[in-house]
This record gives sequence, structure tokens and C-alpha cells, in this order.
Amino acid sequence: MNTVTFRSPLACATNYPEPHISATPDYVHWAPWGKSVAQHSQFSRNSYFTKNGRSALGYIVREFGLTSNSRVLLPEFHCPAMIEPFLAGKVNVSFYRLNDDLSVDLDALAQAIEGFDVILLVRFFGFPTNIEKAIDIAKQHQIRVIEDCAHAFFSEQLQSGKFTSDASFCSLNKFFSCSDGGMLRTQSESTKSQLLALSGPGAKSEIKYFLGKSDFVAALSKAVKRFKPREITGSDSSVGVESLSSEFRYFNNTDMNQRCFSLTKAQLCIENYGHIVFCRRNNYATLFEALHASNIGRPLFALDEQTVPYVFPFLLNDKGDFEYIRQRGIQVLRWEEYCITENVVIEEYRERLIQIPCHQDLSQEQLMFIINTLNKS
Repeated sequence: MNTVTFRSPLACATNYPEPHISATPDYVHWAPWGKSVAQHSQFSRNSYFTKNGRSALGYIVREFGLTSNSRVLLPEFHCPAMIEPFLAGKVNVSFYRLNDDLSVDLDALAQAIEGFDVILLVRFFGFPTNIEKAIDIAKQHQIRVIEDCAHAFFSEQLQSGKFTSDASFCSLNKFFSCSDGGMLRTQSESTKSQLLALSGPGAKSEIKYFLGKSDFVAALSKAVKRFKPREITGSDSSVGVESLSSEFRYFNNTDMNQRCFSLTKAQLCIENYGHIVFCRRNNYATLFEALHASNIGRPLFALDEQTVPYVFPFLLNDKGDFEYIRQRGIQVLRWEEYCITENVVIEEYRERLIQIPCHQDLSQEQLMFIINTLNKS
């Protein structure tokens, strides 16, 4: 197995004020007679719950039978959570070249792909770029394709002519107000059986999570503790805190032994998907209109007719403006820990390409605050 070294983070959240505009949504948008997800997502079919997106990818590594004798191609722009499930399986990883807009460099891919077993194609920030053309190249070389939809819950299965992706996965807490949850689309009967057999995190953890999600119950719990101050104890870790027993920063192999919280599964049954799709696309369009001529940077993508974006990717002219935006209380994100690449443009994205919130819970006042901040007005 080859050695892969990730860079250290550039910034720490504790160095900034508590954000008043969060990176992800906080609320459930109730639709009890809801609008079916079937019309919006590939994950309404042949899909199963996992603890998170990276454990779903871990199951794909297992399903494909990837070992130390296997070779996989991954994009040169990535977060460690995309890479670690392969490293945990002792798989040999290499990176394919991207263009400035994060589309696949098709000429470079065609020259480099021979001899690989699998390629992972990514819908960066929800956008498909040119991965339909990339799947053509992969399938012509009889290479299996994993579709990374961590940023693209609202997407249809990647397809180009007769070619389709072999498996895909998503991360639920990037689009909904849950703290965990992934989904895996698979045709493997063996994998289906394994995923259906998974149990939840345990009764104590489920109760903790329920208390944390319910304002009323949380308040009642605090009142009870005044008379009975003893807190829940046991082997369950606190909700949202990663286990320190893992050898990786993000991937924990024990996550593959359980599914997500029951409340996460229930939440996906009542969410108003139509509302979420409309709000995310509308917020993105508003930000694009206001920021396409910003003096501190530019949007990376214009909105197409299908994409439901995870965030609004924005390329700063001056990397120092990340500090300015975070100090203003906007929880913008960056991918800072990817491996060194010879691609100078992609290398600069580590400091300059930021992810601005565009989720369904943003108010008009918050959108205007983001716009005024990035326009420095």
C-alpha cells in the first residue's frame, strides 16, 4: 500500500467567534403528507442507511472486494474523509488531475487510467461538472465507478448512454438538520443484507440525541436534573463527538457496525423536500447575482437547471479574506487537509476556495449579511 500524507488544518474554529450564520441547517421542515423524495433523489431507490457518508464508502470498498492488490483513482482536490476508507482497506490510491473549475482533465485521465480497478467521480458541492464524459472513459477501460454524492443528496444516478455508476453514497447531515447519517445505493444483495441488519447506536445514545433535538424535552430534562443531578453515564460517547480510538482523523471502522440514529431515519420521512430544493436553489441564485462581480472574489459555478447545491463555492482573490469573513460570524468552510498536488491552481484552492452557506434555513437578513460582507459594503 502506498503512503498518503495529509496536510494539517490551516485554521481552528475556536479561533473565531461563535457563528451566527451556520454552515448547515438547524431545523426540520415538516411535511407530514410530504412531497416524496422520489422525484428528487437517486437515494429513494435501492438505498440503505449508514452511520455517515464515510462508512457508506467503507461498505463500497468492502463490496467491491478492494484489497492491497487494488488500485483506485481519486481526485486531487479532496478532503481526508474521501480517502481514508480506502486507506483503511489497504487500497493503493492515486490522484487524477482536475481543471480549474474542478472538472476532470479528460485528456490526462485517458492517459493515466489504464491498470486501475476503480475510479471515484465527485459531484463537487453538488455540481456534476463533466463526470458524464469521465464515466465514458472509465467504462471503456472496464473500470468500476463510484459516484461520490456527499454534496449531492438531490441527484439522479450518474449515467452516460449505456454506462452508469456502480455504486453511490451521500452524507445526510450536509442537507438536513441531523448530526449523522449516510446512505448507500447498491445492487449487491450481500451488502443490502448487511446494511439492513445494522442496529442503531444504542438506547442511551438514542435518548441523548432525542433530548438534544427537542427543545421542550431538553428544557424538561434540565429541570429534572436540578433534583437529580446525576447525568447519563456509560460507554456511549457524546453525540457528535468522534471516537478517539480511530487511527484516522475522520474514518472510524466501528461506524460500519451501526446505522444512524432512528430520529435521523424518521426525519427523512417527514422533511419537505420540495421546500428544501426551492430554498437552496433560490438562495444560490441570489448569492450568484449579488456576488458575481464582487471585488474580493468570484463564484466557481453558475447554477444549472438540475443541481441542488450543498454550498456556494467562492474563490477569494486574497486568502486573508477567509479570516475577515469568519470573524464576521459566517461559518464558511474550506478543504485544507488534502495531499500535495503539482497542480498549482488546485494547490491554491486550499486557502482561497471557500464554501458559503446557502441552505434552507437562511433568512433574507442572513443572505443580505453574507452579501454585504463579501462585497465589503
